[in-house]
Amino acid sequence: MESLNKIILETSDEKLENIISPFIREQFPNFVREDYGKLVLFLKAYYEWAEREGNAGYIMSKLDTVWDIDQNLEQFFSHFQITFLLFFP
Repeated sequence: MESLNKIILETSDEKLENIISPFIREQFPNFVREDYGKLVLFLKAYYEWAEREGNAGYIMSKLDTVWDIDQNLEQFFSHFQITFLLFFP
């Protein structure tokens, strides 16, 4: 629990609302944490992986900006061209 408090105190509010992985363990009841510890660790590791830049969790946390072409990630530009500019004269 001490490390969770440290994460909360040392992480900016903007970044904290986009991460889930530090809170995974506390989402399970005690018997799951005690009897199925590897499952909890696996799910925590999965969320840590997903939150890395370029992965699904990272992109999901940026959904409010990806619709704007000016603030968009470079990898989505070709999708904008195909979707919106294909038949544009």
